[in-house]
Amino acid sequence: MDINIYKTLMDCLAKNENDPDAELIQFLQIKVSLSKTKIAEHQEEIQEWLDNYPDPERLAGGPSYIELGAHIGDQGMAFVLMAIGKHFGWWDIMTGESLGLSLEEAQRMAGLGFLMISGYKSQNYLTKDNGGGI
Repeated sequence: MDINIYKTLMDCLAKNENDPDAELIQFLQIKVSLSKTKIAEHQEEIQEWLDNYPDPERLAGGPSYIELGAHIGDQGMAFVLMAIGKHFGWWDIMTGESLGLSLEEAQRMAGLGFLMISGYKSQNYLTKDNGGGI
């Protein structure tokens, strides 16, 4: 299946953060307002895209928004993907702030790429001979 992940992620955004269907995910000073209905509709499609990520070992290791954005085609949509994964409990979002740095220092580090997910082990990663156990 050829997934247009950019279009899928755009569809997952809430039209208004005050909508009862909206869920706000915030990290650093980035706010992503998700439509709970839309992310539920697209969950399997997003997981399929993740399961076919070009480098499953990098995905398992926790890529930054810069790398995710390169594969999606837009760094802003990388933040949306990060928020969706956090919502579903697929990963945590790692920032300098989560390591105890000040917001100012964490934002500076994010500009250098230190804003990443904790990792996601796709089905392709788990089926390889890498300790995945399947």
